[in-house]
Amino acid sequence: MDATLRIAARSVCTWLCLVAAWLSAAAAWADGPAIDPFLAASRTAEASAVRLAALPSVDSGASDGVQLTSAENYAAAYPSAALTTPLSTPIAVPTGAPVAYHYDAPTSGWGYELLPDGLIYRSYLAGPRESRMALHTFHNESVRNEALWEATLGGRRGIIRYGNGDAANPVGWQIDIEGAAQVRLNLDEARDVDASDFRFGVPFTYTAGDGVAYKFGYYHVSSHLGDEFILRNGNTRINYVRDAIVAGVSYQLNPCWRVYGETAFAFFTAGGAQPWEFQIGAEYARPGPTGFAGTPFFATNAHLREETDFGGDWTVQTGWLWRGVTGSTFRLGLHYMNGKSTNYQFFNQFEEQLGFGIWYNSTVLRLLTIESTCDETAAAVVTDGLETLGAVVASQTDLHERFGGVVPEIASRAHVERILPVVDEALRQAGLTLADLDAIAVANRPGLVGSLLVGVAAAKALCVATGLPLIAVNHLQAHVYACKIASGEEVFPCVGLIVSGGHTNLYRCDGPTDFTPLGGTIDDAAGEAFDKVGAMLGLPFPGGPAVSKAAAQGDRNAIRFPRPLLDDSGRLAFSFSGLKTAVRYRIESPDAERDTPLSEAERNDIAAGFEEAVVDCLVGKSELALRQAGFDTLCVGGGVAANGRLRERLGESAEKHGYRLYIPPMSLCTDNAVMGAIAVERFRAGKFESLDLDVHPGLERIG
Repeated sequence: MDATLRIAARSVCTWLCLVAAWLSAAAAWADGPAIDPFLAASRTAEASAVRLAALPSVDSGASDGVQLTSAENYAAAYPSAALTTPLSTPIAVPTGAPVAYHYDAPTSGWGYELLPDGLIYRSYLAGPRESRMALHTFHNESVRNEALWEATLGGRRGIIRYGNGDAANPVGWQIDIEGAAQVRLNLDEARDVDASDFRFGVPFTYTAGDGVAYKFGYYHVSSHLGDEFILRNGNTRINYVRDAIVAGVSYQLNPCWRVYGETAFAFFTAGGAQPWEFQIGAEYARPGPTGFAGTPFFATNAHLREETDFGGDWTVQTGWLWRGVTGSTFRLGLHYMNGKSTNYQFFNQFEEQLGFGIWYNSTVLRLLTIESTCDETAAAVVTDGLETLGAVVASQTDLHERFGGVVPEIASRAHVERILPVVDEALRQAGLTLADLDAIAVANRPGLVGSLLVGVAAAKALCVATGLPLIAVNHLQAHVYACKIASGEEVFPCVGLIVSGGHTNLYRCDGPTDFTPLGGTIDDAAGEAFDKVGAMLGLPFPGGPAVSKAAAQGDRNAIRFPRPLLDDSGRLAFSFSGLKTAVRYRIESPDAERDTPLSEAERNDIAAGFEEAVVDCLVGKSELALRQAGFDTLCVGGGVAANGRLRERLGESAEKHGYRLYIPPMSLCTDNAVMGAIAVERFRAGKFESLDLDVHPGLERIG
C-alpha cells in the first residue's frame, strides 16, 4: 500500500511540474516579442501628437507671423532644436522626424568600481550546485527510501568591475567571488548530516549589454561524508575533489526567458571525479512587482558529468513567485530531480527527488522617470540604489531665445515631438526595454500646464502598454532629492532651498517627500530676475549664465544694490522685483535720456552688483531658516544653484556656521529626469497612482 501511495504521489508531482511548466510557457508566449509594448505606446503618443498638430492655428507672436500648426511648419521655424548633453553622438530617428537629435553618453561612464552591486552573469535558478540560499525537502526512495533536506548556504558577490556602474543591468567586465556549503540532512535519522559539499569559485564575466553574457573562471568543489552516515552504513569517505576551469554563455531571449550553456574541465580530480562536465538550461520569470497575486516561474537544468558516462541529472523547479516593492523575490514551488545524485559523495548513485522548495533573493528596481515641467524634455532610467543607467535631456533654449523667455505653447509642442525619442534613447543607454522596468514615474507638479500634460500623457500611455505602475513626482521635491543622488549620503532631515526660474522657496524637509513650506518669494523668483536683468543689459538668453559670466569680469563692490527683506529676521521671504527695478534705474541714470550704450565695464559692474545682492539674500535667509528649523543640513537645488558665486558663498557660510551643505553638480541643478529617482521612495512606500492622475500647473508661492 505504501509503495502504491508513493507511486501515486510521484505521478501527481510530475504532472504538476509539467502543467506548471506549460502554464509558464503559455504566459511567456502571451508576453512575447510579437507585440512590442513600446511600439504600442509610441502609437498612442503618436495619435496624441497628430491631434495636437491638428489644433487651430496659433500665432507665435514672432514678427514673421509663423503659424505653429504642423510639424513641418514647426521644423521650418525652429530647425536647431536638439537633445543636448556633454557628448554628442548621432542616433536613429523615425523617418520624417522634423528635428535632428543627438544625445549624451551614459552619465555613469565606464570605469573601475570596487565591490559593485549587481551581477553581470546571474546564477542558474535550477542549477543544482549554484552558490545561493536554498532549501529543498524531498523523499528519495531510489536507494534507502528516506526523507531528506538539502540546504545551501552561500552566495556570490562582485569584487571589481570595469564597466558602466549599472547595478541592475551592468555592462562590462566583472570579477566575482562565490562560495557555499551544501548540506544533506536525513530527516528519518534525527536530521543527521549524511554529507556536505563545499564550493568556492572566482568567475570572470562580461556582457556588452545586448542580452548575451559570458563567464570564464575557476571553481573548487570538495565533498565529505557525514560521520553519522558512516556509522550507520559503514561507508568509506571517497574524498571527491574537483579543481576546474569553467566557460559559459547566457542569452536573454526576451525579458522573461533566459537560456544558457556551460562547460567545465577539471585540471585536478580525486575520489572518482573526471575532468568534463556540461550544463544547459532555461528559465522563465516575469519582471517587475507582482502584488499579492504573484506570477508563475519555471526553471530547468540538465547537468552532464563524465564520471557518470555523461548521464548526469535533470532538475525542474516550478511554482509561484512574488516580487515586492523593494525588489525582493520570494518563490515557493515543486522540485523534481531525476538522475545521478547531485551530492558528490553519492555521485554514481541514481536518485529521483520529489519535493518542495523555498527560494529567496533580492533584485534591483529599475524605474523610468520623465520630466517635462517647463522647457526641457528629459528621461532617465534609475535604480533603487540611485544608480543612473541612462539619461537624456532635450533642451529648447534655441526655440525660446528669440522671444527672450519660455513660450508655453512652443514648449508643449516641442515636448510632443521629443518625448518618445528621448525615452527611447534613455532605454537604449541603459540596455533595457520597457519590459525590464518596474515602474514609470513622471513629474506632474508644478510647471506649465501644456508641458506637464505631454509628460503625464506619455507616462500613462506607457503604463497602459506595459501594465507597469505609475508614480507621481513633485518637481520641487525632486530638486532637493538631487542632493542625495549626487552625494550618495542621507541628507534628510534638512532645510531645502530651491532657486530656479519659477521658484525661490525654503522648506523644512523631514523626509524625501515630507516637505513643510517655510517661506519663499513674494514676487519674482531669483532665476526670473536674472533673466530680466540679463535682457536689460542686452545679454543673451538665458540670462542667468550670461549675467554670471559678465559678473565674473566686474567689481561686485562698485555698485551696491538693495537687499530686500534681508534684515527682516521675522520672515523667511524673498523679494526680487524691487531689486530688478533698481537695476533698471541704474542703467537709465544719471540721465534718463542717455544716448550712449553701457560700456562693457559698466555692464559687468552692474551684473556683479546685482548678482551679489541676490546671493546675499539667498545665503542670509538660508542661515535664518536653519536656525529656525533647528537643522544642521542645507540642501540646495534648482537652476540658480549652478551659479558659481552662490555656491562659493554658501560654502563659506557652511564653514563659518558649521552646517552640512549639499549642492548637486551642474547637470543635476537644471531640469533633468535623474532627480526623478525620488520616485524610488514612493515605490517603496507603495504610493502608486491611477490612470486618472491629473497635472497641477502653476507656481508654488509660499512667501
